[in-house]
Amino acid sequence: MFKKPIIPLSLIALIAIGGIYMYSKKAPSETKSEKDAVNQIAESEVRNDADAFNHILKMASGLVDQTVRDSVALIQKEVTSADKVQQAEAYKKLGDVWSRSGNIICGGHYYTEKAKITNTAADWRFAAGLLFYAAGGAADSIAKSYAIDLAINGFNSALALDSTDVDSKVQLAVCLIDGKNRVMDGVTMLKQVEKIQPDHEYMNITLGRLAIVSGQFDKAIPRLKRLAELHPDNLEAHYYLAEAYRASGDKVSSVQALENAKKHFAKMPEAQKQIEELIQNIKKS
Repeated sequence: MFKKPIIPLSLIALIAIGGIYMYSKKAPSETKSEKDAVNQIAESEVRNDADAFNHILKMASGLVDQTVRDSVALIQKEVTSADKVQQAEAYKKLGDVWSRSGNIICGGHYYTEKAKITNTAADWRFAAGLLFYAAGGAADSIAKSYAIDLAINGFNSALALDSTDVDSKVQLAVCLIDGKNRVMDGVTMLKQVEKIQPDHEYMNITLGRLAIVSGQFDKAIPRLKRLAELHPDNLEAHYYLAEAYRASGDKVSSVQALENAKKHFAKMPEAQKQIEELIQNIKKS
């Protein structure tokens, strides 16, 4: 029987997306009831993508200072240019301003608008990748759904222009699995990547994670063990390997996996602290 994970997956998510939010500002505090009320009202009003983005833009505008709002207003005038090159550049500027302010989904939206004009695999990939990671940290359900949908469209567009882009294919698969609950579709795509690049880092992380969730520890452990050996600086690989061992009942190997992880993150005090806490929790369980 699959045991409830004790490894904090939220920590893993933070590690994955932490760099993106380096420019974020602290939002005004709200009570749970206030947040719920805002979301309930907004969800009842959202009927299409335009409504969803207006909701996101309204929230983002309330979290930035007047300087940012003034910059956005100024750049918006450039968007109406008949010159497509200038229009694309204006969308990029908007993407930059919103991303630097910590409003990543807004930034991703405007980078997507740029990609619609340039229609290059690189621009689609960049916009989709940003939205992909931003969706993982989105607390607002409308923003999260919007980011996932836009990311899926972006990755599909990138792959239509460059079918050899395995990184986009893997990220698209994860969007389908985690964002749309289309697990089999996502797994099929990951298996296609595995045939081409059997040691692809993120593909193996995802298949290993799914194997743990489904209780297939005999598949998860060798996959994650090899991944941790190939990419010792991948903290997720060590965490998931430890969880696979723990969930299978092998606490000794679980602790050993985490002790090994500590050696590779000696210069990361916070990671060391979290790993040691996990080790102690496993020993007590």
